Amino acid sequence: MRFAANILDVREGRENGTQVLELAGELDAASAPAVRERLAEVATRGGGSLVIDLTSLMFIDSTGLSVLLNARRRLTRRGRDFGVVCPAGHVRRILEVTKLLETLGCYATREEAVTAVADGAES
Repeated sequence: MRFAANILDVREGRENGTQVLELAGELDAASAPAVRERLAEVATRGGGSLVIDLTSLMFIDSTGLSVLLNARRRLTRRGRDFGVVCPAGHVRRILEVTKLLETLGCYATREEAVTAVADGAES
């Protein structure tokens, strides 16, 4: 799935029973509305854990951060586990500065995130 003038790709899959959304490109004011809508759909249908993989995300702004926070809120209200993959780099630095690493449940690798949410042991 490609959003907002081809600046963001969203790939969906499953890994060890956990739904995974991989974001690649830029999550900003232009692409956020479509991603917000997609995550709202994910939150309201089905069950199980969700991992959002930001490994290929090159940029995120405050609108993108809001999308992630709202997705976490929706999922946890439904009793679903949620984790974010965010390795070292620019996006992780933004999450560190905004003090959102712990709030979002961030992990350095997809394997760590999938294992953690499958075990219900968020960081």
